[in-house]
Amino acid sequence: MPTHVASEVKKALKTMHRSLSESKIIILGAAFKSNVPELRYSPSIQIQKNLSASGADVFTYDPLCSRKSLLTYGYRPVDSLETALKDADCLIITTGYDVFSKLEYKKLVGLMRTRLIFDCCGLIRASDSKEWSVFLEGLGNGASRLQKQIYQKQNFVNNF
Repeated sequence: MPTHVASEVKKALKTMHRSLSESKIIILGAAFKSNVPELRYSPSIQIQKNLSASGADVFTYDPLCSRKSLLTYGYRPVDSLETALKDADCLIITTGYDVFSKLEYKKLVGLMRTRLIFDCCGLIRASDSKEWSVFLEGLGNGASRLQKQIYQKQNFVNNF
């Protein structure tokens, strides 16, 4: 699945006319399991490595894992999500922490250069992303395919 997520992020960035080598990507949550600061076997490790190896500038925000632990596993941790999202091209939600369901995403996406969210946890509703003018990709529920068709019809991608 990590390889699939990285591949889909690459495709979405291309759709948004963003070069991977010039993209800033933020991973939200690094832990293997929600609300547990355990990094071993976390799929986000492979997502981060894959995107970094392809030239993207990838940073990680995780309020539960220590900076030392994140560095040990090869992440580039940031202390502030707001600072990290400034001029970011993609936000990848990889862990469904309770605290992440309470974030003010509408405000946060306003900081981004390219409003692309890849939600692996189902925290963002398609209706919210439309209201926020966000290009939403995700796993499983098919909403992203439907939304992509709607946005392409509205020339949404060309308005970034």
